[in-house]
Amino acid sequence: MRDRRAAPDTRRWHIPSAGALRNLDYDLIITGRQAIDGDTAQVGPQIAEHLGIPVISYAEGIEVDGDSVIVKRQYEDRHHMLKAKMPVLITALSELNDPRYMTPGGIFDAYDAEITTWGRANLVDVEDGDLGLKGSPTKIAKASDKVRKPPTPTVRRASPRCARSSATSAASNSPVSTLPIL
Repeated sequence: MRDRRAAPDTRRWHIPSAGALRNLDYDLIITGRQAIDGDTAQVGPQIAEHLGIPVISYAEGIEVDGDSVIVKRQYEDRHHMLKAKMPVLITALSELNDPRYMTPGGIFDAYDAEITTWGRANLVDVEDGDLGLKGSPTKIAKASDKVRKPPTPTVRRASPRCARSSATSAASNSPVSTLPIL
């Protein structure tokens, strides 16, 4: 998922994620509710659809009960309590857990940990045409990482000649009308 040329849409994430998850024996998959860039809340549910498993979104609490899971789900101004047989995918709200901060020893252990890296060959039931730009329905005409700055206002000063002519007109009581400059 390091293809920086790929379009910024949910297909970029859910298709390869589902392909990778097919390599694992899972009962419960927990994802975030939504990313902060696209803010669509679609990737978790789309992974579940590709895997053919149920999805429960907006989880605030999870309890495993044998081969089932009971989820406290936020819904507008109230909560739902849902029970589903595993395997299931759950999208989590930030209220689901309090973050734990690593100790310095834990940071060193994480630094030394071996990380498994998978490539294209590890994606099960994924067609090449579903990956990268080829697989994206999003077409970007032009992109830039530069932020356009607003134009700087130009301050113009009256020339001494204009100032003299206004003063002369006012002093001679001529019928010249002057308008305020806004």
